[in-house]
Amino acid sequence: MTIHELLNIWTPKLAKNVSPRERAVVDLETELILAHVLKCDRSHVIAHENDAIDPRSIRSFERLAKRRTAHEPMAYILGHRAFYGREFFTDKRALIPRPETELLVDRALAILKADPNDTLVWDVGTGSGAIATTIALEQPATTVLATDIDVKAIALARKNAKHLNAKTIHFLKADLLDRSVKTILATSPATHLLILANLPYLPMSDKKVLDPDVVQFEPHRALFTGEHGLMLIQKFLRQLSVFQKKDCRPLTVLLEYDPPQTKVLTAIAKKLFPNAIVSIHQDLCGRDRIFKIQTEN
Repeated sequence: MTIHELLNIWTPKLAKNVSPRERAVVDLETELILAHVLKCDRSHVIAHENDAIDPRSIRSFERLAKRRTAHEPMAYILGHRAFYGREFFTDKRALIPRPETELLVDRALAILKADPNDTLVWDVGTGSGAIATTIALEQPATTVLATDIDVKAIALARKNAKHLNAKTIHFLKADLLDRSVKTILATSPATHLLILANLPYLPMSDKKVLDPDVVQFEPHRALFTGEHGLMLIQKFLRQLSVFQKKDCRPLTVLLEYDPPQTKVLTAIAKKLFPNAIVSIHQDLCGRDRIFKIQTEN
């Protein structure tokens, strides 16, 4: 069987199991799966469509293609996803890094460029470690603390950091601002704390409307939470408010959140940090996406 014949068989099968808006990318996904099996890039698959494929490769391709027809995300099938120009390992232990989160990194790097040596960066709910690793690589003079409540996610984050040679990250299993994190923050000589949080922010009701790629495969604990999606964010901000009153150092918090939450989140932030500057940054689609809280001494 040739590459062309194999793709002709499987592309229609994949097209039957995706939403209409995704059908335009079926050709791309099928070619990427085959390129992954053949250990080449997609351009090679396209340029050599008349080449024969050995039976073992056909079987490997069919196993992966069947997983895609069952809605498993491409990032889990291929085992990696690009984020901020680098490839990160991905599997079911953590959420798949998304383009929206690159905006969070952009805003953090803009802050760090002013004074990277005196800032401690804390990545809360690090998941795959994409945020922490990117910060450490883009600003190697900065110390980064990466925490997650899930020890399996921490293992994946460590793997990514090691693979990409990010050396200035301290990984820690922790539940938001627990005692172990407080100790690290309190004893850090940094004069400024920069906190990045991509915590679960989707309401439970979204389980009914999101694509099965997300609902059936990505970890629910990292996606959904109560109180219209703001339960954990609100809990975390309360903890930070208490800590900041005692710590007194300047504090900048960058939160990724769901656009409909802007009004409620603004009210929560202004109540807990009455003297802080609150601002909102839009994503590339013009939707509210990053919430910033900046305090002074």
